Amino acid sequence: ALVWSAFPDYTATQVGELLRVSADETIYARIPNILNKKLGKGRLDIQKALTTSSPAIRASNPKLVNSNGTVAEPGQNGFLSMDFTNYLSSTSGGLEITIKSLSTSAITITKTTINPGVINGGITINTKFNPFELKISQAVGANTKANILITYSDGTYTDYQYLTFLLNPTFIDVNQNEISTTIASNGRIGYENSDDGTNGVGFIYNDSPLLYEMGIIAGNAVNKIFNNVRGIDGNFDQDFSVVNKIKEITPGERSSSETFGSFVNNATPATISVNYRSLSWRDAPYDNFIILEYKVRNVSANPLNGFNFTLFSDWDISYGGRQDIARWDAETNMGYIYPAVESTRPHAGIRILTGNSPIHYAIDNNEETPGTPFGLYDGFTDTEKFTSISSGIGRAEAGISGPDGGDVSHVVGSGPYNLAPDQEITIAFALLAANNLADLKAAAAQADTVYNLMLNAPKPVVSDISICYNTGTSISATGAGNFKWYDRFTGGNLIYQGSTLNTGILKNDTTYYVSNADNRYESVRSIAQISVKANPTIFSSATGAICDGNEVTLSVAPSDNYLWSNGATTQSIVLTEAGDYSVDVSDLSLNCFESSEVFTLSINPVPAAAFEISGTEFFNSTPVTFVNNSTGASSYIWDFGDLTTSTDATPVHSFTQVKEYTVKLTAYNEFGCNNTATQSISVTTGLGDSRTPSVQFYPNPAASRLRIDYPAGIHSVEIFSSNGKNLISNKVINGNEVSVEALPSGIYFIKIQTADKKLFTRKLIKD
Repeated sequence: ALVWSAFPDYTATQVGELLRVSADETIYARIPNILNKKLGKGRLDIQKALTTSSPAIRASNPKLVNSNGTVAEPGQNGFLSMDFTNYLSSTSGGLEITIKSLSTSAITITKTTINPGVINGGITINTKFNPFELKISQAVGANTKANILITYSDGTYTDYQYLTFLLNPTFIDVNQNEISTTIASNGRIGYENSDDGTNGVGFIYNDSPLLYEMGIIAGNAVNKIFNNVRGIDGNFDQDFSVVNKIKEITPGERSSSETFGSFVNNATPATISVNYRSLSWRDAPYDNFIILEYKVRNVSANPLNGFNFTLFSDWDISYGGRQDIARWDAETNMGYIYPAVESTRPHAGIRILTGNSPIHYAIDNNEETPGTPFGLYDGFTDTEKFTSISSGIGRAEAGISGPDGGDVSHVVGSGPYNLAPDQEITIAFALLAANNLADLKAAAAQADTVYNLMLNAPKPVVSDISICYNTGTSISATGAGNFKWYDRFTGGNLIYQGSTLNTGILKNDTTYYVSNADNRYESVRSIAQISVKANPTIFSSATGAICDGNEVTLSVAPSDNYLWSNGATTQSIVLTEAGDYSVDVSDLSLNCFESSEVFTLSINPVPAAAFEISGTEFFNSTPVTFVNNSTGASSYIWDFGDLTTSTDATPVHSFTQVKEYTVKLTAYNEFGCNNTATQSISVTTGLGDSRTPSVQFYPNPAASRLRIDYPAGIHSVEIFSSNGKNLISNKVINGNEVSVEALPSGIYFIKIQTADKKLFTRKLIKD
């Protein structure tokens, strides 16, 4: 509340991030090492939260793909991208993000660090075009969790984050639009493991979880049921075996993102094989549904007559799912569920998009519900399953026996079909969600338009074109009477209407997308790629200023010939010296010759980091002074090797354990360049024992004066508070006595340097 009152325009997330990044991490020096970084960022430091200005970067949505853009498999190289959101102050261009594998038996990181450039406050970037790279072990099992540690560094800003992603997944979350659900390789929807609701997100709309279970029921007789939903005696049936594990492509062939795979029924030989695909769109008005398409083939040697294919869904729209109503809407071929009492909860439904004979069977899950033919609390038998898939519109409503609804499920599909051997049929559904029935029906209508009209409309024919840099062209489409040109495969901005698009001047490879717009709906868009040849634009791996000792790589797009101003004739050059650089490129096929603009590289100096450790003997819980001898630096980060840090120029630090520590000082200058220095310090036990034969001081506890005796004499005495503050410093003491009268009662540390250059540190109690 205090922080929010100081920053009233912050969101709740920003307040939380400010509290997190300003937290005091020294707590970790006081707890067992096994808890390192496992208690959050540290203790709240409210004063720092009110006065600090810092970025706060968090990673999310990790996506691991191979070179083809599909899910990376065991043994393959993977490219790991994610979203990075900065919730607070902007970073500098020197931001560095590094990952470390905590699952070394599963993955090996081959590109550990990226430099994304400036991330302004409130901005999210995606690193798809600048991913981390890794190698996946050939031995990785299904759904192996890979854990990584992400560290962020930008001057004095340092941060970390743990992140987990799946390797070799057998299920994929589909979350391109307003609906989030999961498609599993075994044919289930919502959860791969329906019995315990794991390996999946269920079915979520507007942050509301709406689903308990969803799967397939198909077949043509009681003894020929193929399904993966609940059965009897608390068990769940799984009649399918995976043939091709699920994969994902973004963008898809027909939509924003698609998952696909295949399975067969478990019998030997199999009766049916099923190739499935999900299609989803990001943009309105197609963002309230996901289409599931199943291509079912009779792989047996005998006809498969009277075959029905359905989805079974146990929805929980109301809280607890005990106050729902299920109905059938004949106008849209949709079975839907809505809350009987809670009007603010969403509606959900399944529309059958193919076939002339829809199937719907609404089920009251409680078999004691008046008038219900059967329920599911006592199990779901194959006889009941066959009844539900073979009765056409067998039961239009459930949950209507009382005013408050009930616990309901339904079956939605189509059939019967007669499949000859090797014959294939396509059955498609739309999974829908909306805030009310009117919007749900509108989404169902849009889904039907998309699947049965838009996806089947002829796509325009358009050819790719190559042009010289800094020129324009026209590109024409055929195959329809009306065309619309866009800047994205789905959604995006409408650029032009007509058969021929004039591009204007182009300086980079450019992709356009054109649709057949002959009807009120449009076709799937065709891709029109324009390749710009002899592009002299220089791409740099860093900004135009680097730190001395670093290097920068300059490169250009592929061409036939290259001539750099330093005489190099390669596509890329590596630079370590300041200067002006340019390149001439050419493309012989189009007779293109171009010269780049000048790239100016400057070299910034690097500070010199150096420090001394005051003293020769060091004891646990005794203050140690670190003397900073760095030059050319403006800020510092000390790492004391005990999970604590400091940004003081010359810090005083106490070590709490007897061991050897490696202390590292990183010095930064105003250009963001840094240099490090390290030293080791051995901390030994030495507190609480004032009976050493080599040095004597008394009385202890002391009231006003302290007497110190040592055969060779005393050179100096220093007394520190328990937090390391120097309170008394006597270079030479008079008569071997020190006055402590001004000190308040408490515990102190006394550091005694003898005339023969020995150092003793002891605990002192002041009365």
